[in-house]
Parts: sequence; C-alpha cells; structure tokens
Amino acid sequence: KRNYPYGAGIFLASCIYFCAAIWYLSHFGDGAMINRFDNYISDESLGLLGMFKTILVNPLYVAAQMLTQDKLIFFLQMLLPLGFLPLLTLRWQRWVLLIPFVLINLMSNYKYQHSILFQYTFGSAPLLFYLAMVNLRDFRLPPLKSFRPLFLGSGLLCAAALTLTVGSSKTRYLDYYKKYAPKAQEARELLAQIPTDAAVRASTFFIPQLSMRDEIYVSHSSHPVDYVVLDLRPGYEKDLSLLLEYYQRQGWSKVGAVAQYVAVLRAPD
Repeated sequence: KRNYPYGAGIFLASCIYFCAAIWYLSHFGDGAMINRFDNYISDESLGLLGMFKTILVNPLYVAAQMLTQDKLIFFLQMLLPLGFLPLLTLRWQRWVLLIPFVLINLMSNYKYQHSILFQYTFGSAPLLFYLAMVNLRDFRLPPLKSFRPLFLGSGLLCAAALTLTVGSSKTRYLDYYKKYAPKAQEARELLAQIPTDAAVRASTFFIPQLSMRDEIYVSHSSHPVDYVVLDLRPGYEKDLSLLLEYYQRQGWSKVGAVAQYVAVLRAPD
C-alpha cells in the first residue's frame, strides 16, 4: 500500500504525457496515427474518443474484431512459449498489464501490429514476460507447486518449436543478401558521391545511407534540394514513373544509376 501514491503518480504522469504528445502531433505534425483503429471509429470528429465509445457501447463488436484467424495465431505465438502464465492469476491488478497487448496488438486491424515479425510487440512482450514470472512465483505453494514443471516444460518446448519454424522461414534473407550484395555495394559507392553538405530527397530505404547529412526529405517532399535518390526496385517507390517523368521535365540530370536498384538525380544549375 505504501507504493500506491507512487504508482498513481506514474499513471498520472503517463496520462499527461500521452495527452501532450497527441496535442503536439496534432498541431505540429500530421496527428496521431489513429487510422490503425479505424474499425472502431464511427464518428471521425471524435477521434480517439470515438474508439473508446465503441468499446463501451458495443463490446461484442470489439470481440469479433479480435477473434480472427490471424490474431488467434498471433495470440498463441505470444502466449504458448510462456505457458499461458500471464493469464493464470486471480489478482485483477495484474490484468491491467495485459491492456497494451490487447489494445495495440489484438484490437487493431493493421496486420503488422499482430505479427511477431515486427516491432509492435516491443512494449507488450516485456509485460507478458513480467506477468509470467510473477504468476509463476505464486505456484510455490501446494497443490499449485506440482504444476510448475508442467508450465515451464511446455513453455520451453513451444518456444523452441516457434524459434525453429520462424527462424527457418527467414533463411531466405541469406539468399537475398548473396543475390543483391553486388548491387548494394554499387549503390553505396554511388550515394557516396553526393556531397555531405547537400540537401537530399530520397526513397525510404536509402535514407539511412544518407544519414550524415543535415537535410534529408522523403522523395515526395516539396522542399528545395540539390539531389534526389529514387528506389528503382519494382513496388518500392510509389508513383515511380510519375516521379521520373516529373524530374525529367524539370531538367534534372542523372548523376548515376544502378540498374533496377537506385538512381541519383541532380537539380538543374
């Protein structure tokens, strides 16, 4: 109980930060990415409040949005390696720590948020690990104590199986590296020719290699720049043909290119 004021202070500070972040993004950026929860917002004028309204008014709809095949598979992939321990407690206070898992990973229809292969589990996964540990600690007393080896053993078995199946499916990246390594090296040499003090627009996947420059913008930006870097790989750059046609009409010259990979254009004198 001595920790209640401390916990309440953290919760209050988190709410204030959240509101401040939403306000900042709305006034100085494109706003919060609430489109990830469009399936819950019936009245766009309410913004995020419309989502909470749907949760309170129509919980069965929320459940239907969560009980899809791909989300159930994701649910099992997250909890089987932990032996479902995060759920095995009667202490309602601990269930609060499941909210990020439900809200961010299971409620959204944005497919990457319910996939173990992307970064959207970075916040909820540590909470699941923590819940697994504290709930396992409660299994110290009989008759629950006899179940500890069962949960630990099943969790380790599922974790090993999941690691092998997921890891083996990603070995194709080794083939991709071998196939595209020469072109990637050519691209790095080409991008190195851009002066370090130049302002650049670039396709997303080439921005990291230009990161030592002070001014870098996305390829569709209207900011005045000295160079443009375009991704020529099929499907990587939106409206690639229109961009190339636009820069050609504006008199931009091609500094160099790697076939079907990347092109560097320089602004007219």
